[in-house]
Amino acid sequence: MVERASESDFRQYCTKFESIFGRVLRSGVNFDVVAIVSKEEGALVFFEFKKQKHSTLKYTVIDKTIATAVQELPQRGFGGDLSGVRFAGKNVIAERNKLTIIKGDNSRVSWSPEEAVKDAIEEVNRIASLRTS
Repeated sequence: MVERASESDFRQYCTKFESIFGRVLRSGVNFDVVAIVSKEEGALVFFEFKKQKHSTLKYTVIDKTIATAVQELPQRGFGGDLSGVRFAGKNVIAERNKLTIIKGDNSRVSWSPEEAVKDAIEEVNRIASLRTS
């Protein structure tokens, strides 16, 4: 059985993500992060960018599906009843001052510092391509 990502894993993931992604943020902007891990399958990180001194992390393990958790977030990427939705791979919702990364996997490997580097670089590149379009 694959070991589920812990709060410590998400702290490391967020620290590494922030070290890279923070380069495209204005000075003084940090993250409020909610990390949600489903006991069934999947996990997500929900970043909200705010003018504040420090980033925060709230970690929660839930008994329901990760799709149900997505429904309860203040986001517009996915709407309606998601109870029958199963997320696979990596899904990203990017809106104004919010970024949600949803993975169909809740393992330590999927939420490792190495994955944080990949995820952050992809998002920085996405932002760079928007600026040059």
